[in-house]
Amino acid sequence: MQKRISRGEMVFNVINYIYLALCVMVTLLPFATIIAKSFSDTVAIESGEVFLWPVDFNIQAYKNLITDGQLLRSMKNTVIITIIGTCLNMIFTTTAAYALSKKRLLGGKLIMKLMTFTMIFSGGTIPHFIVVKSLGLMNTYGALWLPGLITVYNLIVMKTFFEQLPESLEEAARIDGANDLLIFFKIVLPLSLATIATITLFYAVAWWNE
Repeated sequence: MQKRISRGEMVFNVINYIYLALCVMVTLLPFATIIAKSFSDTVAIESGEVFLWPVDFNIQAYKNLITDGQLLRSMKNTVIITIIGTCLNMIFTTTAAYALSKKRLLGGKLIMKLMTFTMIFSGGTIPHFIVVKSLGLMNTYGALWLPGLITVYNLIVMKTFFEQLPESLEEAARIDGANDLLIFFKIVLPLSLATIATITLFYAVAWWNE
């Protein structure tokens, strides 16, 4: 049996639809303008004649992208930096978080305090440049990957999750003869897939936007 909609609900729905339609238009307007400019003549763009529809239609901008190879080179660099950078981040973040989550680690609290300190105070651009140059990483992928192997915020999130895992699981595994590496790969990581997926997404988006 179909429910009858009252006049008040109908007015509310109409207002919602109008509001959402306006939001969609405001969101899509910049994209439509950019697309229109990409198919317009340079003189028309500089004179401000282009808004939602191309003026003096041409595809020269797209020809330049294809012929000079910059688009493909940029896409290749983006994919390489994102995939390898994310993998390196996850390797170092998960291993460091697992080690720091153990109370038996000597100096663990001091290490966490020092790492947390870097979230508040950073060296800045010039010290970063000096370190990269002194390591011989100029004009290499390593200049991006190595200084940013671990994001402290993501490390804290991963460490906190590892600390919440029951210690009885590791104790049972040790009784059966498992060492730290076996416990980490066979027990801890499989139980942390949701957190790992989330942190991986954080890193991947950060590298993609780099």
